[in-house]
Amino acid sequence: MYKIAIDKSLCKECGICVDICPKKVISLSKNVIVSKECAGCKLCVYYCPDFAIDVVKYDGACTG
Repeated sequence: MYKIAIDKSLCKECGICVDICPKKVISLSKNVIVSKECAGCKLCVYYCPDFAIDVVKYDGACTG
C-alpha cells in the first residue's frame, strides 16, 4: 500500500498527476491519499511541474 501526499501550498491543480496515474487513484480534492490500488510507480512525482507530490510505501502504522 502507498501513501500519496500532495502539498497544497505548491500544487497549482494542473491535473497532470490525475491524467498520468495509470491506476487513477489521485484526487486533487485530497491532501493525502492512501490506496491499495496505487502501484508506487511515482509517475505523478516525476511529472509534477511543481514538485508538490510525494509517494511513500505505507504499512498503516501510526507515525505520530
